[in-house]
Amino acid sequence: MKQRWIRGLLLVCALLACAAWAAYTGRHRGAGRGETMSSGAAQAEKGLPRGIGHGGARRYLYAAFNDGSIHVYDIDDGHRELHSFRTVGGVTDVRGVCASAVTGKFYMAHQTPTAGSVIAVDLYSNTVLWNKPYQPNVDRLSCTPDGRKLYIPCHEAFPDACVIVADAATGDEVTRIHVSPRPHDSLNSLSGDRVYIETKSSEYIAVIETSTETILKQIGPFAGIGGPYRGFLPKLFRLQPKRA
Repeated sequence: MKQRWIRGLLLVCALLACAAWAAYTGRHRGAGRGETMSSGAAQAEKGLPRGIGHGGARRYLYAAFNDGSIHVYDIDDGHRELHSFRTVGGVTDVRGVCASAVTGKFYMAHQTPTAGSVIAVDLYSNTVLWNKPYQPNVDRLSCTPDGRKLYIPCHEAFPDACVIVADAATGDEVTRIHVSPRPHDSLNSLSGDRVYIETKSSEYIAVIETSTETILKQIGPFAGIGGPYRGFLPKLFRLQPKRA
């Protein structure tokens, strides 16, 4: 139980984010710590904009918790928690997250007893854009830096040998790429032209070309499965201010 809790905390809280040099011009902090999205909406109706805003550039860490909430921390202030908000109900096991600094969208993959789902959140307004199920399930997804496509492994516990490619704007499935069974990790390159897929059944990591959605090559073999792995991005994303 302890190991599962630690795994969930590290996996779920650590990935993203848009650890972002952000200049949200003309905005103020929205819902405070512990406030739900609905309370943030009530504030918006009163003329208080939601989301995070500062006059100067700041860096933030966005962390997804297993209850479906997203917590925002100020990296430059000792990782002090600024606020949190809920997304949708029924979330119990977050598998992974990713985000695009270009679009300001955050994506959370979580599994349920019957399927896996991905939640898309607008970080400028703290609102859920869509919440879609995928079969057979989902795992550690990734997105292209331009925010146009998602790559969703079909889960490490399933023999299905697929990576789902989805339209990040709508969540609609575009195609499926055949890989080895039990796909687990997905990681996009900063250039956006490559996706790296690790599975729990292979000693190789598949390299996918995003322009053709085909496997270019296999990296390996490794001494066992190629993951779980994590890539360290040497450059921070710069989250662009949203234009009116």
